[in-house]
Amino acid sequence: MEDFSVIGKGSKRVDAGAKATGEALYTADLSLPRMLVGKVLRSSLPHARILHVDAAAAEKLPGVRAVVTSADSTGEKWGVFRYTQDQAFLPADKVRFIVLGKGMANGYAISAVSGNDEVMMAAASKLFISSTFFPNSDGYVAALKTIEVLERENVIEKIWEKGNRFLKRIRGIVEKYGVGAELTGVAPMFYITFKRDEGATHRGRRDAFYAQLIRRSIFLHPHHHGYIAYRHTEEDLDRAACAIDEAMAYVDEKYHCNVFDR
Repeated sequence: MEDFSVIGKGSKRVDAGAKATGEALYTADLSLPRMLVGKVLRSSLPHARILHVDAAAAEKLPGVRAVVTSADSTGEKWGVFRYTQDQAFLPADKVRFIVLGKGMANGYAISAVSGNDEVMMAAASKLFISSTFFPNSDGYVAALKTIEVLERENVIEKIWEKGNRFLKRIRGIVEKYGVGAELTGVAPMFYITFKRDEGATHRGRRDAFYAQLIRRSIFLHPHHHGYIAYRHTEEDLDRAACAIDEAMAYVDEKYHCNVFDR
């Protein structure tokens, strides 16, 4: 086998040391003579109609070279992906979101100011934005109410408690039958699969098991986790456990499993 000098070899990034120590310089670190800097004014509202943008006060400040608003754009839409290319670079009519994070800094960009570094903060503050809230905030209210219920009723803790009790019972069922079943996952999210064997019967055992669950009105996806929900009652979980037991017994009888230790 040919010994390559690059393929199959570990390589060190040439910029790793500088980035790890903080010595690397980025565009924001550069400072050149007579360089202009920009300041972007972003929305502080998640969903609002833009009524008016007045840049007159900012444009009068010494050191300000330009103020850009939607009036200076061509109306072209953009987006990171093809299916998200519906965003205005500087919106003219409405603000559609606010993002607290890396992607869009602290909100939808509404206008931008360019000029000397020392006057940029003052210039941006001189931009006057008139806007009004949209009334369709049902989604936000519902989200806040959901969080309130989660905290008040200790939903997360109760789901884990139910899941631990349920998985303990299912683990006992899996160990009772020598069908090569495996139980993985965590309490609220578990998965039942089947070990491969020399006869390659694991697919048949898996399909038979999940088909028997459906016949008993219990649906677990054969290629995905099952979930414990807050609204699952002890009766629901008991019925599911009984169905799993019966389905395992069916697989054990059909395949006469004797290649796996009980």
